[in-house]
Amino acid sequence: MRTPPLAPDEQSDGVTIYIVLNDFGPLGRAFVETDEEEADETTVASKILSGEYSNPVRVIAFNIAKEWSRDVTEEIAQAVQELADAEGHASESAQQFIDRSYAKVKHEPIRRQDEPQESLSRIPLHR
Repeated sequence: MRTPPLAPDEQSDGVTIYIVLNDFGPLGRAFVETDEEEADETTVASKILSGEYSNPVRVIAFNIAKEWSRDVTEEIAQAVQELADAEGHASESAQQFIDRSYAKVKHEPIRRQDEPQESLSRIPLHR
């Protein structure tokens, strides 16, 4: 009996897959299982923004056909920040992800819907 491969098969040739490393606290860290159809950059950024991942700490992208993989955490953090700016809100876990992983790129924190305007502190982060 043949064991199915852990990585996507030829259907995904040429497609870049994004997977999220989530910190589950005392249970440890694990890459979250993701449907192949939802492993694209836009969907992963949207899921982080909405809080679907409880504590995302890293995002890895890979492309089997092109034989590469790399850490894309900062790029995804930027995409999450742009989505948050456009939508005017972010989950707490998304804001923590941005703060933790996007620190090298200057950005302003977004205002949560329940946060009064005067409590915002706009501290630019250094590159």
